[in-house]
Amino acid sequence: MSTGIDDAEVESLILELYRGASSTRLGSYQDRALASLGAVVRFDAAWWGRAIFDPPKILHVHLLNASESILHDYQAIQEHDFFRDAMLAEPGRSFSMLELMPRERYLKHPLYTRYGRHHKLEDTLGTVLSDDDSGLCEFLTVWRFDARWPFSQIDRSRMQRIMPHLAESFRISRLLSLQELVAADVSPGSARAWSLIDGEAGCLVEVSQTFVDLIREAWPEWKGAALPVELFRTLRRRREFTVRSLKLRSEPVGGYVLVLARRLSGFDQLGHREREVVRRFAAARSYRDVADQLGTSPVTVRNQVANVYRKLNIHSKAELVQLLERAGESDWTIGESPRH
Repeated sequence: MSTGIDDAEVESLILELYRGASSTRLGSYQDRALASLGAVVRFDAAWWGRAIFDPPKILHVHLLNASESILHDYQAIQEHDFFRDAMLAEPGRSFSMLELMPRERYLKHPLYTRYGRHHKLEDTLGTVLSDDDSGLCEFLTVWRFDARWPFSQIDRSRMQRIMPHLAESFRISRLLSLQELVAADVSPGSARAWSLIDGEAGCLVEVSQTFVDLIREAWPEWKGAALPVELFRTLRRRREFTVRSLKLRSEPVGGYVLVLARRLSGFDQLGHREREVVRRFAAARSYRDVADQLGTSPVTVRNQVANVYRKLNIHSKAELVQLLERAGESDWTIGESPRH
């Protein structure tokens, strides 16, 4: 039975989405995916983002062919957004604006008179996908600027079919990009704890189980899809810091923030210079090699290493290497790959 959809065209698009996920950097994937979508569901502008489901609140938005004012102006009109309410009521289903309200009524509705007309939003097509566990949802809304060119039933059906693949391929792109940034562990004892968050609200976009475990140890009462308030407030002020039992560092990545975490270790009592010396010394280098690299004397390096041994109660380079590995001292190196 025919659905009125060009199955070959849509299947080709879906394949292109997953191919793009494996070859496109995090910061540019959404533009590429939206360009592919535009080949089968034509539109003039779009926003694609994440939000809290209840109460509805936008957390992060990627705009295409739209100015930042479209998001700013929306804050004043969102209580009138019947289109959003319809999508939230039926996650996974695609809606067009004119499916929900005849055009004559839409032209008199506050959503158009106070918002849509200013931004030339003559028709809208959108879908929400929800995550019951986190309370987060992913949404995509596309617009047409020409009133003579409304979205059709075929457009709506295509959008509904494609949206889950857009979301999943974007997630694959994020995870592959993070693999490049969070390098493979050097030992079983230095398992990496990381999360990718929205920098404005602190909500988790992707997270490792190790990170979740560490946060729950430090904040036993913690639940939900956002970082603990104490942690997020500190994160917004400082890129590297200690809070409770954890050492954390953040790095901007493709419009998000990558957060690395580990437990505090004995090395945290060392000064910056001491850590630099023992890292280099542990890397099979002699006192003279380290001294030449740091512009000091071999005697000074020997004394600094001896002082570290006393602080950590160890007696050999082999023990030093083991402690470095267990403490994950290299975890703060996010990588030499290009920034996304």
